[in-house]
Amino acid sequence: MNKKTLMGSASISFEHLSGLDNIQIQPYVEIKIDAIHNICEKNGFNLNYTAFINLFVLESVLNNTYTFDTQWKLQINQKERFSVHSIQDIGKIINRLIPMLDNAVNYINTNSCVESIDKMYNTNPLYEYNPNCSGMDTHCIIGLIAAKLSNNNYSHIREIYSNKVDCCDFLESTKHSFFAIRDFLDAMDRTTD
Repeated sequence: MNKKTLMGSASISFEHLSGLDNIQIQPYVEIKIDAIHNICEKNGFNLNYTAFINLFVLESVLNNTYTFDTQWKLQINQKERFSVHSIQDIGKIINRLIPMLDNAVNYINTNSCVESIDKMYNTNPLYEYNPNCSGMDTHCIIGLIAAKLSNNNYSHIREIYSNKVDCCDFLESTKHSFFAIRDFLDAMDRTTD
């Protein structure tokens, strides 16, 4: 399911894995903000989504039960997916999925603009794992761009993420992309003066 938004696109997707005796289905909601992706692309960073989250994890966030290790626990216990063992499971899955789809639509409606992405990534504490992205490396890149585009305390956020990228064990290619993006964003001020 794909939807065009004012600033990009959004989708609800279902990844599936086939096992010997079942099919496992992982539901996700994904948002792409074109302005953020264009900056990443211009600077050699491949960004799949501006924000994405498994619908079981989203449910935990909305129920205020999300903690740093929620996603890991759900994965270990295989609770971030539906398991289909027989045709009888389909009805139960659909009944469970309907409220999750409502959550996904609300997520899209709430987060499909730069300002919402900025709030998602740049609300304190900045160092916590963000369940809306694949890791701290993408968190730093998306957060930096969103802060710049929404005019939200860019200098302060720039300093925090620059220090984080300097001290963390990120791939060298990711570090290079972060600093290229940072320089590109810094140059935006000089070209508009």
